[in-house]
Amino acid sequence: MLKPGGLIGVREEDRDSMILAPHDPLLEQAYQLGARFWQHGGGDPFLARQHRRLLREACFTGIVATASTECWGNTEATQYWGEFVARIILEPIFSDQAIALGWVDRQTLEAMAAASRAWGRHPDAYLAWICCQAVAWKG
Repeated sequence: MLKPGGLIGVREEDRDSMILAPHDPLLEQAYQLGARFWQHGGGDPFLARQHRRLLREACFTGIVATASTECWGNTEATQYWGEFVARIILEPIFSDQAIALGWVDRQTLEAMAAASRAWGRHPDAYLAWICCQAVAWKG
């Protein structure tokens, strides 16, 4: 609930804008699988680019949209992210459903998790994506 005249701010990454280095086909597949899982659950990993429309449809005014980036570009950050993604890939709520739906097999999931951990330890690892953000006022 926001009273008239109130200000709202939203910020979310657009998963279609990901920059991943070094390139790894297994990691690309893992991120695509994650987006598919998200959509299967009714979500939209590409919703961020629609902030202006959504705010306008919700009767907000004075909408200003901008962008920034999220990035992981040092050893501590990439190791954390690589391990985080590996854990999600192997988490039963994700892995069991992906296997049951016939999207992937256990061996491929384990290879994806290993690739994520290896990426996180790579000295050149880098990940970034665009975050769409907007502020608006309730009319």
